[in-house]
Amino acid sequence: RSADAREASLSRPYRTYSHSIEIQEQLVQAASESNCRIMQLKCTGPTTADTGGVALESYTVAVDAQASVPPELLNLLKKVSDYFDTGVIESVRMTIPEPPDEGSLETTSSMSFTLRVTYSVQEAS
Repeated sequence: RSADAREASLSRPYRTYSHSIEIQEQLVQAASESNCRIMQLKCTGPTTADTGGVALESYTVAVDAQASVPPELLNLLKKVSDYFDTGVIESVRMTIPEPPDEGSLETTSSMSFTLRVTYSVQEAS
């Protein structure tokens, strides 16, 4: 019983099935809450993996985002991490320009990252 209860508690986060559009909608919401702009979303998947008898699927989303200041981009990463319990943020790349001269135009910071969201395969009823 103890092993079954432990397995159930470990696999619970993976039981929420997500369509790629739902993942992308959450990313857009996180960007909005972080004062960032999503410039591009590119989703691939689902891909299937068998991990010790448990069938898992995952979507991978490549995200390009921009913001006025770097902390807003970092806040986006934090929100994405909070939204996706079974998500892994990979390969983050940020471009941060030099601060503008007094009275000059505002600069834009940019970031690209990859998010992989994993979930358990739903049995057909």
